[in-house]
Amino acid sequence: MESVVVLVDALTELFHRAIETALLVVSISPLIAVAGVLLFLLVIAAYLALSARWTAEQHVADLVHKIDAVSEKLSEAEKIGKFGSFTWDIEDPSESFWSEEMYALTGLFQRDKPPAIEAMVEVAHKADKEAVRTAWKSAMMRAGPFTFTYRIVLGSEQIRHVRVHGVTSVTSVGSEKRLLRITGVMHDITKEMEIDKAKSEFVSLASHQLKTPLTSIRWLSEALLGGKAGELVEKEKEYVSQILDANRRMVEMVNELLNVSKIELGTFATDLEEFDVCDLLARVVEEQKHMVDAKSIALRCICASDVPHLQGDKAMVRMILQNLVSNAIKYTLAKGSVECEITTGGARQDMLFIRVSDTGIGIPKAEQGRVFEKLHRASNAAELVPDGTGLGLYVVKSIAEKTGGNATFDSIEGKGTTFRVSVPLVWKENYEKKSVEM
Repeated sequence: MESVVVLVDALTELFHRAIETALLVVSISPLIAVAGVLLFLLVIAAYLALSARWTAEQHVADLVHKIDAVSEKLSEAEKIGKFGSFTWDIEDPSESFWSEEMYALTGLFQRDKPPAIEAMVEVAHKADKEAVRTAWKSAMMRAGPFTFTYRIVLGSEQIRHVRVHGVTSVTSVGSEKRLLRITGVMHDITKEMEIDKAKSEFVSLASHQLKTPLTSIRWLSEALLGGKAGELVEKEKEYVSQILDANRRMVEMVNELLNVSKIELGTFATDLEEFDVCDLLARVVEEQKHMVDAKSIALRCICASDVPHLQGDKAMVRMILQNLVSNAIKYTLAKGSVECEITTGGARQDMLFIRVSDTGIGIPKAEQGRVFEKLHRASNAAELVPDGTGLGLYVVKSIAEKTGGNATFDSIEGKGTTFRVSVPLVWKENYEKKSVEM
């Protein structure tokens, strides 16, 4: 850069002298003047070319300075926000990148070449490792966004909760599309998880404390309706019935809150037994019969003849069936239809598959990414049924994933929704609490 500046200064001086010489030559000889003009033009061309190069190099230097400044600010922002950024180039791993904070979050030493994806799996908690490996394999096999949460074990045995957000991009080679790279961020959410645990503990405590007075209200209401304190007039019976209905809704909500807090705190112990899941589905459907009849809904249940008895926690499977069936009926308009199916087989012979489809209001496309979030309710669902809790589907997915299964859905707003849940046919004695969330 300095040599270019010196050369430009010298040419500038030469340029001024060339003008003086040209004027002198013109006054002596026209022929020599032509040669002088050509020389003059060559000097101008060289001057302009070098000036342009100097300007370009100065511009590049300014851009490099600005990029360095932005990179420094981004690095500071990552440290403050406790997140790191990474890029994994699938076609050319040498082009991959890890920010400084990525090394700090994972507890790995910085190196010339960024670690492979497997390094993020190796630092995972042993209870999360397989789920994390599966999540990364899924991200490397299909294009689009992904997110999951898991625990990292640092060298000091310290546990760090992290959430990974990323996107897998593709490139087109002729008519063929190839996966190109994975770009994403890793965020330290340890503090948020601690706060969430404290909230769960509070909800659990509060819910337990609420159960006693709610039980008393139910007993007293039932006693009044039963004439234990004397015969009630019709208006009094109507009021007490409303109290009892409100009490039942409150008990249901408290039980849901307790179930959520137990799942999140890892205190939901599995009570394994062998039972007929088809019979359990029939009982759940029977409990919803009054709502089915009131809305004239066509309800159909299919249970494959080869479905074996399930060796698992009956209460948890009941929660899955109850939430899926009651939601389907609740959000299907009058004279609609609901279909429940239980099967086995397919690619996973060791899994039980539950499908519940309806012709209900569906889920708005913009809100489908939040369906399994705790306390989230779709806008059209909240409008149709104002008193829902937004906990049912969260419980369904939590139980499914806790046992090694999964929960997915397809939905078109205004046409209906299909939920699919898988759970193992034989559950383990104990499921260690996992924090991997997809």
